[in-house]
Amino acid sequence: MADDDDNNVFKHFRAKLVSRLTGTAVSQLCDRLIDGVISTEEYNLITNSFFHLTEEQQVRALLDIMQKRGNEQKTKFLSMLCETNGVEDLGREIQKWQYCRRKETIKDAGSSSSDILHKLDERNHTLQTENSELIIENRKLRTENRELKTENGELKTENRELKAEATKENSKMETQTTSGKKLVEDALRRKLNEFGDGNASYTKLKSATCAPLASSLQTGNTANCVASVGDVVFASPWAATQLYSLDLSKQSPTWAKFWNIRDAIWNVFTWRGQCCIRTGAKNQIYCLSSEEWNLIATVPSTISKGFASLIARDNRIYKLGGYKGDCLNIAAVCDAEGDKQWNDLPKMPFRTCWCSSAVVDHLLYVGGGCVVDAYRWNPIRNVAVLDLRSRDWQSLPLLEHYNATISSIGDNIVACGGCNERSAYDRDHDGKQVSVLDMRSRSWFPLLTTSQPHSRHGMCSIRDGSLAVVAGKDNNAVELLSFN
Repeated sequence: MADDDDNNVFKHFRAKLVSRLTGTAVSQLCDRLIDGVISTEEYNLITNSFFHLTEEQQVRALLDIMQKRGNEQKTKFLSMLCETNGVEDLGREIQKWQYCRRKETIKDAGSSSSDILHKLDERNHTLQTENSELIIENRKLRTENRELKTENGELKTENRELKAEATKENSKMETQTTSGKKLVEDALRRKLNEFGDGNASYTKLKSATCAPLASSLQTGNTANCVASVGDVVFASPWAATQLYSLDLSKQSPTWAKFWNIRDAIWNVFTWRGQCCIRTGAKNQIYCLSSEEWNLIATVPSTISKGFASLIARDNRIYKLGGYKGDCLNIAAVCDAEGDKQWNDLPKMPFRTCWCSSAVVDHLLYVGGGCVVDAYRWNPIRNVAVLDLRSRDWQSLPLLEHYNATISSIGDNIVACGGCNERSAYDRDHDGKQVSVLDMRSRSWFPLLTTSQPHSRHGMCSIRDGSLAVVAGKDNNAVELLSFN
């Protein structure tokens, strides 16, 4: 009987259902019915715009589907009408109509109507109570939804404030960076003012001469492994275990084996007027004092395993570039007379290993070297300067030759050797040119050429203002550059 009543509902109220459900009500109702009463495929058939159904066609399709459902599903459908915005009154009208129909059916059948009507009244009361509870719960959910929207608005406001604060902080940092770059430029400008006459091509070093020495060092690659103490030049083949010396104060200077080291030598440099070496296995730095090697610092493997440039100023030792799985742009400093700890400096503007370095007053220069590209060592021409007071880097004009070696003479930065082509790192080298950096015109000013090409070589300044250019790849020649 109940099933017949439900079918009669669909017949009697079909026109009203089509009229009232057309619009958003059918979508709300389908969202409640999916899975419990209608399947996902039926839901998609009714609501998906892909099938190009009008809103009225969607309602009729839903009613046709429900007409074929069982009693329990039809009951769920009709009860959910009372919970759907916009059609609650229609749902209650249908419930009332069903109630009256059942009373009439019971009366016509001659049943004991009083008991049955009492049960129907109780059932109706229960449904009304449940409906009231659902309405209250719906109101609570709407209140919670409004609170969540309010909280979301507050979070968006907070997010906008944080973005504005971050933008302000970034602007402040950019201003500080610009100010730092200006300090470096001002320092370089003050250095340029010492040159005097305002001529853009003028440089303090006006001319130079080259004098090959009769004594040749029987070795090749001496990059970062040449230093001088007074008139004595110390040199070692890179990663060798022997240190050689050449006393230029003698009438006919010759190379002599100065010391046998137990470990491979990675760097040779001068610190506080004494010869220092850096060994490979333990990354330790030793200083020769009173004919004894004394440990003064250890380079942590975290900042480099090798191929770095070391240079000293006062009691501090600076490490630039290097290699650890890839070429590095790390710069660090160690107070060898203080806590002997390595502290990071601002990162260099470019990555490099096998680079060379020079220091003039508070300006630290780094240039040349190589980068690894597709498992091949490729030389570079980059040069940069670090102001040790403001700790700001500035890029300088590119070197004339790839992987040229730089050094300092007085207040000037000199570059020597290298190769003309980037692809020529493992081929014959033709770098003979010696140039000086003219900071006023921001260019390298050629001075002279050496008698032999030099690359991957070491270079150091001598007490009398000369530069010793020592060996290099495929070349054992030693040449002395004198400047005027």
